[in-house]
Amino acid sequence: MSGLNPQHAIESILFAAGEPVRFSDLATLVDLPRPRVKKLLVEIRAAYAGRGIRLVIGEQEAQLVTAPETDALVGRFLKQELRGRLSKGALETLAIIAYRGPVTRPEVDSIRGVQSSAPLRTLAVRGLIGEVGRKQEPGRPILYDTTIELLKHLGVSSKEDLPPVPEELEARLTATREE
Repeated sequence: MSGLNPQHAIESILFAAGEPVRFSDLATLVDLPRPRVKKLLVEIRAAYAGRGIRLVIGEQEAQLVTAPETDALVGRFLKQELRGRLSKGALETLAIIAYRGPVTRPEVDSIRGVQSSAPLRTLAVRGLIGEVGRKQEPGRPILYDTTIELLKHLGVSSKEDLPPVPEELEARLTATREE
């Protein structure tokens, strides 16, 4: 890990994952034994006590979550997310998934050239995309694809009925495939 604080590394991984992460995966990523990772997780959990986010530690995995006392506020935020218009980033992300899916977040990030966690969350909350499995590569990243709900909104019966890929997007998709 070359000088990176292991506690900071674990926090970053948990934050980026947005889902439970196995202790064994954390141990491999930060190059520490599992007992040391568990001890660091307990320290991180203590540091978050009384804050807006918490660290939940299970038998074999851990996850960063919102604090229970913020449930009503977070719920209102997510409802607003459902009603609002899609941002340019969300529309770009949706187009990539519709034309290239199933894809992983890092693949979407590579095509867009920016981080795509927020647009992915927005699209998932609205039911326009969903998790369809895991890619068989290190880290087993989540694969995202469009949902039937999106097809209904667009008035098509399958992804094959979508209009041809716009030239600009096709060029970006082709460039990414060749990398």
